[in-house]
Amino acid sequence: MDAYIILLYFACPARALLTSSFTRVFHVPLSDYVDNVLAVDKSSSSPIECATTCDVNCYSFTHDEETRECKTYSKELCTDVGVNQSSVIQTFVRKRKDHIHGLDMIHLLTRQGSSLRIELVSWYNDTAYAQYSFFMIADESSKYRLSVSGFSGNVSYDAMAYHNGFKFSTYDNDNSNMVNCASWAVGGWWYKGCYDSNLNGPYRADTGLDIYKSMAWIRFYAGREYVPMMKTRMLVKMSGV
Repeated sequence: MDAYIILLYFACPARALLTSSFTRVFHVPLSDYVDNVLAVDKSSSSPIECATTCDVNCYSFTHDEETRECKTYSKELCTDVGVNQSSVIQTFVRKRKDHIHGLDMIHLLTRQGSSLRIELVSWYNDTAYAQYSFFMIADESSKYRLSVSGFSGNVSYDAMAYHNGFKFSTYDNDNSNMVNCASWAVGGWWYKGCYDSNLNGPYRADTGLDIYKSMAWIRFYAGREYVPMMKTRMLVKMSGV
């Protein structure tokens, strides 16, 4: 596990209406996170190098290209912005030169192939994971098409296979097989028609009933469909690491 890079962390319960933090453009005051800094590297050559220092205890990182400062954090950086096309295609966003990763960076990290681990925690504190031996995201010209295969793990259902081969959709750039799945599911994901997993969907508590518009993993529990998660995170391991 220590060889994995935590690229994507979802769920920001401190923000009442926030969904998840996957590939968002962040505009957050880092002064709110001074007590959550894990490490500071003053000689990091790139955001990708900075990302490789984000280990299993790390949930977010920032990189300053001018000063080469890399900071890792023990807490996710949360924001209340929506998931639109401009927010997911940018590699990094600058606010006081603070950079956060996006789909472009994930493409760079996975273009030679990588493995993926998804960890899930339900509102009843049941945990499960799904692991994929192959994970790759295409570039912007291919609309960040998802390639994922080689499922293993202890989760009850493989909710990523349905999305394999599909392009990334947002409410303002629909690439699904239906009329704007991103609007129906209120997220940004590799929607087909529409989803088996929706880990960038709205953050909703589990009341015991299925919630379609939520950060859901289908069939997490037997006899249920759209089960909202309390926490999920996605970890990427680059080939050769």
